[in-house]
Amino acid sequence: MLRLLVEDVTLRREEEITVQVRFKGGATKVLTIPCPKNAAELRKTSPELVAEIDRLLDHHTESEIAELLRKRGVLSPTDLPLRTDLVTSIRRRYGLKQRYHRLREAGCVALVELAAKLRVGPEKIKRWHANGLVKAHRFDDRCCLFEVPTVHPASLEESSET
Repeated sequence: MLRLLVEDVTLRREEEITVQVRFKGGATKVLTIPCPKNAAELRKTSPELVAEIDRLLDHHTESEIAELLRKRGVLSPTDLPLRTDLVTSIRRRYGLKQRYHRLREAGCVALVELAAKLRVGPEKIKRWHANGLVKAHRFDDRCCLFEVPTVHPASLEESSET
């Protein structure tokens, strides 16, 4: 015959879970354990990761950030390797400024804007960029914005030819 040693158990859930066990002989034991996190809390991105993505957006595209963080072994809140779409999702969810807007605020302009400013065709800007006379920064995997040079690249191009 099996005799139970426990008379009753009381569970209370407040800020934490309290378990009160009363044994047959009158002895009691109280256990306290933290409440488990809900699904939203388990998937919440750490403030440190959000801050790191924000910092990296100053110099990298979202796909570059995902690659950098994967190489460092940083995982998503669900313990998966970071992908570009997750970096984009975190940026949107936490209201981080897009790389495009950061570059625009730093004074970078589109190809056609720079061509108009320097009074040359876009192909000449591309050639100057290929020759290192004009600096460009990617804001996504396909597009970039250009720094407005302080010296007209045509004068640099002429001096490098002589």
